[in-house]
Amino acid sequence: MVTRIQKRLARRLATQAISKGILVRPNNCTECKKATKVHAHHNNYTKPLEVTWFCSKCHWKWHKINGFSSVRNTPKDIYRYVLSINSIIHSKIKAVAMREKRSLTKQVQFMLAEFLEKGK
Repeated sequence: MVTRIQKRLARRLATQAISKGILVRPNNCTECKKATKVHAHHNNYTKPLEVTWFCSKCHWKWHKINGFSSVRNTPKDIYRYVLSINSIIHSKIKAVAMREKRSLTKQVQFMLAEFLEKGK
């Protein structure tokens, strides 16, 4: 089962990746090819940067056919999730750090400060 934290973190990472240029939001839906604003759909929340780009109509259709994920939020689920995405996050942060010419530690501090600032 998927936890709320998994969903939130995957969405936040995808949004940050879009703003940093790691992910590029296309102008067309991958399903109907319509030129419109598209949504990032996660098929697997443990792979937050692997998304399918759907228009709102196709996104709704996808969930109507495939269902909506059930959500659990136990400490054990959270721990397993953090372990599963640790290597993914590390490699993506390292790539951004190299591009921004920062050490990995400085990049993590920068991203954390940015995240905390947005939460105010």
